[in-house]
Amino acid sequence: MRPIIFAAILVAPLFGQLRINELMASNTRSVPDMTDFEDYPDWIELHNAGASSVNLDGYYLSDNPGDPFKWPVPAGASIPAGGYLTMIADGHDAAPGQRFPRGYWPWRNFTTEKYHTNFSLSADGEDLVLTQAVGQTTSSLISTNATWKYLDDDGDGLTNLVEYAFGLNPNSPNPASPLTMSPVGGSYSLAYHLDLLRTDIDIILQQSTDLLNWRTLSTNPTLISSSEQSRTVTLPTSGARAFHRLQVIKKP
Repeated sequence: MRPIIFAAILVAPLFGQLRINELMASNTRSVPDMTDFEDYPDWIELHNAGASSVNLDGYYLSDNPGDPFKWPVPAGASIPAGGYLTMIADGHDAAPGQRFPRGYWPWRNFTTEKYHTNFSLSADGEDLVLTQAVGQTTSSLISTNATWKYLDDDGDGLTNLVEYAFGLNPNSPNPASPLTMSPVGGSYSLAYHLDLLRTDIDIILQQSTDLLNWRTLSTNPTLISSSEQSRTVTLPTSGARAFHRLQVIKKP
């Protein structure tokens, strides 16, 4: 089995040489696109203020700061020293040299001459982000020849490891969630069953209010049989919204 590699992209804010110089949203009269898709599309102008050419491989444009890699600038794009490059922000996601059918007169296919992002600009105003990925680090999460416990052979959304932990068949879909919730008076009870024969597995119930920070909840054990135990926790119906998850850990 090949090792599974996790790649972390290092992101740098852009200062100095390359910058967003100008943009136009809800365009009706500036920079007409007479060759490609639209008559008057939105556009973004980049400027290279440096004394040397800039290759745009590894650069990204986005209208969402939470998704800075939304549109990768196509390979081979560059801006000469002191030069400018206009990106058409019309949602067509294309680079120069691609062939497309034209759906109106003169009807013939055309070859793009400009760069087109996969998003357009809002007339109400929004963020615009230019990002450069400046490096990459890798680390092995699963070593070569390790037992792979994270597949989902039956496609039911539960990994083989989770199904193993709860004594389910990994080759047959299991529509029911291992974690159940039921009303108890003025509160709710969260419960799951623990297979006592799975001594190589730890199962932890966790809670979060923001899906970022998680804390472990204490559960009340109830013995069902010599090989099965029920774990429950009682939660109030009032208070802040909360999310819950089961963390399944394979012991070394």
